[in-house]
Amino acid sequence: MKNVTMVLAGILVLAMSSVCFGAGGYVGGAAGVFMPQDSTVTNFDGTRGNQSYDTGYVLTAFGGYAFDSGLRLEGELAYREAELDRAAGTYSYGYYGYNDSLWAFSGMANLFFDLRNNTNVTPYLGGGIGFATVSFDNGYYNQYYYDSEEETVFAYQAGGGVCIDLSRNVALDIGYRYFGTENIHFDFREIELDSHNVTVGVKFKF
Repeated sequence: MKNVTMVLAGILVLAMSSVCFGAGGYVGGAAGVFMPQDSTVTNFDGTRGNQSYDTGYVLTAFGGYAFDSGLRLEGELAYREAELDRAAGTYSYGYYGYNDSLWAFSGMANLFFDLRNNTNVTPYLGGGIGFATVSFDNGYYNQYYYDSEEETVFAYQAGGGVCIDLSRNVALDIGYRYFGTENIHFDFREIELDSHNVTVGVKFKF
């Protein structure tokens, strides 16, 4: 009976001390799917079209500090890429189409709040702001080939997830982010970028 009591006490101590690390610094990385939403295109002549994308991928690297209060400050770098699925519309002089890929490289400052409890699974909510360089690589514009275009714009995101402790120093992170930017102005058109992102990653405490 004494041994059973000691084992149960040990499990309880481990569970209570293993709440996504508690306070301290951490670094990590994640990968997942990038799902850009259909966007409206405003062309240089004032006409409008729309474009849709295939599901792409996202890679992130991050580091931050968690406070005893449950708040976390985090810096994040992310790369997203997806192929254009369809783009069509009508200019004043005819039909146009594109054939290219979209990518975005972002740097974000995030603030999260961990909903700590006495288990090794910690839900969290939060968001962030920053900047993103968005580009279309090598495509066709009204049957004319063009090189890549890019612009740096304001970016934002919001979401949440769960952090699952694997040990005292390693945790699994499963997250969702709604990521968007202000309208992006290219040479011949203005587009919107809004997306859903689902990632799986690993955090390391130091």
